[in-house]
Amino acid sequence: MTTYVIGETQGCYKELLLLLEKINYNEKNDQILFTGNYINNKNSIKLINYIKKMEKNTISILGEQEIKLLSSIHKNNNNILKNHKQKIEILNWIQHLPLIYFNKNHNSIIVHAGLYPFWEIEKTIQYTKQIENILKTSEYKIILKNIYLNNLNIWNNKYDPIQKYQFIINTLTKMTICNNKGYINTKYKNTIDKIPNKFKPWFMINEHLFEKTNIIFGNWKELLGLTKKKNIISTNTGATWGLYLSAINLNTKKRYYIKKI
Repeated sequence: MTTYVIGETQGCYKELLLLLEKINYNEKNDQILFTGNYINNKNSIKLINYIKKMEKNTISILGEQEIKLLSSIHKNNNNILKNHKQKIEILNWIQHLPLIYFNKNHNSIIVHAGLYPFWEIEKTIQYTKQIENILKTSEYKIILKNIYLNNLNIWNNKYDPIQKYQFIINTLTKMTICNNKGYINTKYKNTIDKIPNKFKPWFMINEHLFEKTNIIFGNWKELLGLTKKKNIISTNTGATWGLYLSAINLNTKKRYYIKKI
């Protein structure tokens, strides 16, 4: 079996079909891992329906866009599922997506944004499983209520359970940079050379925690897929900028690109 990871699809339905054709995707023998953020434009529903049909051979994880959708769906916000006939079906699908996925065959963790660089990977997985179980229930509304209005930018054991869950979700789906004291930044969206003083890419803090595992993420499009780390792989190659949707063969580490149409 060949395993591919595909970066943020963001409604790029036509590009996804072309990319699958380019890698000669075989639904009987290949596996596709998606790094989240399926929602962006009018083709998003078509894209999600296509990915859902592939589910036997795919793993899809939650991205920032899916968390935003879940957090706003019961408000009067104008979102892509408002009044849509598949609203309940797609919401149910999103609720059951994992926040991270560990691929044992390739010793790889798939995450949308990153891992908190002050925890062992096992600790992150333990916390994440708790959150995933709650997101599958109606209690997800409590966790995600006002999730982006908080100032939870560093872990604190004194946080109440909801605050802890919100911090972890923000880390996994939004974080880009961090400092040596443990403060994360979920709003920084620029290149590495312009990072504020005393901050670094999250994967360059406490690097020893990650050195034995491949970590594959999306989110930070300004990296354009480049991390300068062999075991840290960025999959977002700028499709939302009009650049490329890409796939990585985990067996060979070869990349495949399709230009945004």
